[in-house]
Amino acid sequence: MLTEVPSEVQQAVSAFLQTTMPSVALKDFSFVSGGCINSAGKLKTTAGDFFLKWNLAGKYPRMFENERSGLQHLRQPAVIDIPEVLTAGQAGSFQFILMEFIAKAPIAKRYWEMLGERLAQLHRVTAARFGLDHDNYIGSLPQSNAQHDAWIDFFIHERLGPQLQLAYNTHRIDPSWLHAFEGLYPKLRSLLSDEKPALLHGDLWSGNLMVNEKGEPCLVDPAVYFGHREMEWAMTKLFGGFHEAFYASYHQAFPLQPGYDDREDIYTLYPLLVHLNLFGASYKLSLDSILRKYS
Repeated sequence: MLTEVPSEVQQAVSAFLQTTMPSVALKDFSFVSGGCINSAGKLKTTAGDFFLKWNLAGKYPRMFENERSGLQHLRQPAVIDIPEVLTAGQAGSFQFILMEFIAKAPIAKRYWEMLGERLAQLHRVTAARFGLDHDNYIGSLPQSNAQHDAWIDFFIHERLGPQLQLAYNTHRIDPSWLHAFEGLYPKLRSLLSDEKPALLHGDLWSGNLMVNEKGEPCLVDPAVYFGHREMEWAMTKLFGGFHEAFYASYHQAFPLQPGYDDREDIYTLYPLLVHLNLFGASYKLSLDSILRKYS
């Protein structure tokens, strides 16, 4: 029901739409499931359907402005379907983002091959440095994107370090974990491969992968930055849900450097630390196993 949408958000969205469609009117709203941070769903209007999300602006400052920027980064190369953002802003105590609604169709026969080919194309988009010109979010957690010339420095100082410190500050880990990671860092310089920065979705698990109206892949809810593309692979492997045809297609289009299997667990440290901070101690066992493996 439309009454589920805060009146301030309704007014702001209506005012924006009327700048290009003067006679448009909001008709209905229905929630979608799957999100734990925002209220989100399909907004029906006399001009068609849109996807609308909102939350309290004070709780996650600039979240949707950062999401708009991330989606624009991913759309710019025009290699994979990314929803178009119409607007993002603040309305009273709320912030919101309005974008095109992705109407799902039956999955295309070559869906997974297309995803592999198109993600490989996306990863060929590069930048001078690792990181991004602004910070953003990974889930509901702030994600630091301070730029570095070397991948190893970015990985340690902007990925592992902040999440590790957060876990310690919130008493999820004890000082022995800090010492264990400090012991791991020098080894990473010889373990991790070096590549040009790649444009990454940044939070590529199956829940952020959709099927569009053509039955083709569409990516949503990014945590964009320029990083090592093996981070993206490790994320897809960690939580599963990606068909083997995806990996084969990607590797044919843009082969990974030899020895990836030996590095995969290292790259899962970041999403595991994020999940430790978001969801609690159940992720400590996996983290401890990886630390022991490389000790």
